[in-house]
Amino acid sequence: EKSKLDEEIKKKTKKIFFNIAQAESKIHQKEIDKIHFHEIGGLDSIIDITSAVIGIKTLGIEEIHSSALPVGKGFVKCAHGVIPVPTPATLELLKNIPTYSGGIESEMITPTGAAIISTLAKSFGKRPLMKIKRIGYGAGEKEFNIPNLLRVSIGDKILKDENLKDGYVSDEAVLIETNIDDINPQ
Repeated sequence: EKSKLDEEIKKKTKKIFFNIAQAESKIHQKEIDKIHFHEIGGLDSIIDITSAVIGIKTLGIEEIHSSALPVGKGFVKCAHGVIPVPTPATLELLKNIPTYSGGIESEMITPTGAAIISTLAKSFGKRPLMKIKRIGYGAGEKEFNIPNLLRVSIGDKILKDENLKDGYVSDEAVLIETNIDDINPQ
């Protein structure tokens, strides 16, 4: 509240934390003001969330579109003991968002990551048509049997493919007719 950050950054950061609080509130069946933010309330999560919002604004990103999210599988140790992956908070934050296991025996998206992407992304699924201008990569610390990378493509959204005419590659239509004379037409 008292930081000198831009108001838009503060608003988005608070929204992300509010969404985490709502998820935790539902899972623990407590009022939001009674929620204790275990792992998520630490300084590292505050820095992660605030830095993500600052980075998005600094890069001039107006819309975020995400692929389906790999959540992992197995179990993870936390303040509540050993719980299944995806964790209840992650799962709650990713409601109505396309996810898949990813085949990795580990937590692939944390509640913090789930809160950031679920709050800020405009859509999930197929990549929108765009001209890529910049690409960034981030590497995670966990060792998997596949690269532990986050890739971000920044570009200009194309509302319609310049090579398409009225949504089609060609303005020609082809009619295919067949004649089957050895079966009953019923």
